[in-house]
Amino acid sequence: MTKIATEEPITQAELYYGAINKNELNKIKRHLGLLHTFPVDVAISNQFINLMETYSLSHKLNIPDSIIASTALVQNIKLYTLNLRDFCFIQGLELYDLSNE
Repeated sequence: MTKIATEEPITQAELYYGAINKNELNKIKRHLGLLHTFPVDVAISNQFINLMETYSLSHKLNIPDSIIASTALVQNIKLYTLNLRDFCFIQGLELYDLSNE
């Protein structure tokens, strides 16, 4: 199983919020079964502060997205997201491309 970052309930809520219809919501629910949960620890918290300092003004990075990205960076894993534009500017962050699904 490939590890994909999630900080329950932040990631789960972000995914549900982004669903545009019932079919997409069901697709998201199926994909959640692939996720591994990582607790927000000191390393993730420090990365979070760094990302907020670096990107909150220039790219309007919000708090939930910053926590999600920080977890992926610290765990050195790709981030599974339906909103590539919210994360594509973060240096060093690898993203899955879901546009072909």
